[in-house]
Amino acid sequence: MGFSIAGLAFKTQKEITPADYIARLTGMEPVAVTGDSEFDTRDAGSFRVETDGETVLIINADLGLNTFRSSSEQLQQIYHALDMPEEIIAFAVLESGGTYGYAILHQGVLVRARLQESGDFPPSIDTGTPPAIEQAWLDCPFYLLYDGEEADDDLVMDEDELDEVEIEKVYYKGDREEELLECQLTEKVVEELFEDRFGFTPWNTSELEEVFEFKLPATTH
Repeated sequence: MGFSIAGLAFKTQKEITPADYIARLTGMEPVAVTGDSEFDTRDAGSFRVETDGETVLIINADLGLNTFRSSSEQLQQIYHALDMPEEIIAFAVLESGGTYGYAILHQGVLVRARLQESGDFPPSIDTGTPPAIEQAWLDCPFYLLYDGEEADDDLVMDEDELDEVEIEKVYYKGDREEELLECQLTEKVVEELFEDRFGFTPWNTSELEEVFEFKLPATTH
């Protein structure tokens, strides 16, 4: 089973307790839990909050994934529940299910969202203007793989042959020092976006020293 994490990330100067964030988002008073070996943020009522006092991660799979399909009104509710941070990043890295995505909210307004689900490509959601980090990859030169092999420049295939082969785009930088399959772009952008905004990746949050786990009342037993 692969790495699985999804939720919201943002920076703030406000003094709001982790429990208050959950209460504001859900309308329910959460119950703090410790030492629960079965605690799993993929469960709807289980939330983890990680923070260093400035950067805040609120981790819950439904919270992260539902943001991608929320209405403008719902996004504004999230924005105000978090006390109006300038930017909110919704993210999903669910390796076991092949789901990767990110959404950027600027003052509660969705400006970019890209989501690949269950290993499918192209993305099921691809809307808004790519940030500079993503656009840098989109502007890279690329070559094509036909059934996993790079084609010769003089390759000619008829329409029937093209229908029978898998064609993949591979972006590269420099003299191919770094290469990236197009189907891996979403995951790569999540990684680079987090490093740019917060200085770490979603799967390595050791810099966030305070960790709090909560369950909603109906899920504590």
